[in-house]
Amino acid sequence: MIDSGSLHTCGLKSDGSVACWGNNRYGQTNTPPKTNAPPNDAQLNNTPQNNSQQNTTTSISTTGTGSTTSGDTTGGDGTTGTGSTSTTTSVASTNTPSGYIAITAGGTHTCALRVDKTVTCWGNNQYGQTNAPNGTYTTIDAGILHTCALRVDKTVACWGNNQYGQTNAPNGTYTTITSGYSHTCGLRAVGRNIHCWGDNTIWQTDAPGGQHKAISASVYHTCAVGTDKKVYCWGVRPERRKPSEDILQ
Repeated sequence: MIDSGSLHTCGLKSDGSVACWGNNRYGQTNTPPKTNAPPNDAQLNNTPQNNSQQNTTTSISTTGTGSTTSGDTTGGDGTTGTGSTSTTTSVASTNTPSGYIAITAGGTHTCALRVDKTVTCWGNNQYGQTNAPNGTYTTIDAGILHTCALRVDKTVACWGNNQYGQTNAPNGTYTTITSGYSHTCGLRAVGRNIHCWGDNTIWQTDAPGGQHKAISASVYHTCAVGTDKKVYCWGVRPERRKPSEDILQ
């Protein structure tokens, strides 16, 4: 599994460890050890602080739910930020079972799912995007400034920037979760219909009805594959929310 942020990329090695490379302005490539021991001095000293980001995230998943591409401007209001930001590297201080089973890259942060199904995150923590909650999870997906995950009971947990309500996880159970810039969408376990929440200024949460089997959010729009094998997209421009003429095999 491999996942790319705006200027960095991370992947899972065959031994369950994480490798990251690219821009490390916010410590997003300072990968934690497999056993999650406390970070050493070299890791901490190599965690820089700066004040700008412009990001695109592409996710390639082995779960068959498709890929996710997201863009970003730093400011919480969707404008480019010019102020200083704080950075922390979040690594658990206690040992856990060795290795990781999933990885996801956000704008300037990264999160990974351990073999014991707990989550660890590192990199930019300006909006709390590395403050992963306790619990066990099966799926994780990072947006630009927030991350959402599915618990083992299929309920949703989100953390990070919540300016538009994108981390206000709804009740209910889901099979898939996907995070954009200021909105989040999920595929419900019952009914296989789509539910989106967060910013809707350009129709990001105006999901189509019907049953679907895959979904992927970008920065300001989302697309899904219906059970009829057609592609449906919404957000950004209303005239482009009509079903695609193509049928996916």
